[in-house]
Amino acid sequence: MKTAIAITLTILFMSSCYTTSYQQRLRQHKQNEGCNRCRSQCSQDKMSCNFGAKTIEEEYTCKVEWKQCTVSCYGREYV
Repeated sequence: MKTAIAITLTILFMSSCYTTSYQQRLRQHKQNEGCNRCRSQCSQDKMSCNFGAKTIEEEYTCKVEWKQCTVSCYGREYV
């Protein structure tokens, strides 16, 4: 009887670990998906900005804005 209880508890524990890790992976995937969409939008904004830039200073401003944009997506600088 003790063995059956131990096996049942082990299975419950393992399935809860699996469920937790699955949910974490799912959450991470959704976050990455959101970050990638955000970064894609930043890149489009940068291309539009560069297209309108007439001077080196304006191009530099586009680059700075792109970095700030990607930081807002990822919470850190993304190269």
